[in-house]
Amino acid sequence: MDTSSIKRVVVIGTGLMGPGIAQSFAAAGRQVSLYGRTQKSVDRGLTSLEANLRAMQKAGMLAEEDVVRIRAAVSGSTNLASLAAEAELVVESIIEELPLKRSLFSLLDRFCISHALL
Repeated sequence: MDTSSIKRVVVIGTGLMGPGIAQSFAAAGRQVSLYGRTQKSVDRGLTSLEANLRAMQKAGMLAEEDVVRIRAAVSGSTNLASLAAEAELVVESIIEELPLKRSLFSLLDRFCISHALL
């Protein structure tokens, strides 16, 4: 797969790394879904993303139109099956517990399209 053709990215995890990873892909022009197990965690991740963007704007690193464009490219969801079914690239950023990661990748293997990059 030519990675330049990737349009739809799913980032799994709303903690320290997930929102930043989502921001990076959105800044590169990709549509990104940020997955969390609960709506509260999704909201926290999106709030973190917004705070990162505003901090970068305040520091002169981003213009207002960039903040708006990047933020608009990121959505949040608690429906892993639906997100994975549409994803061309899935980035995992969950807690460092091997049994959880194995379980997650087992689910992704079932839900994702055959050519998705995990």
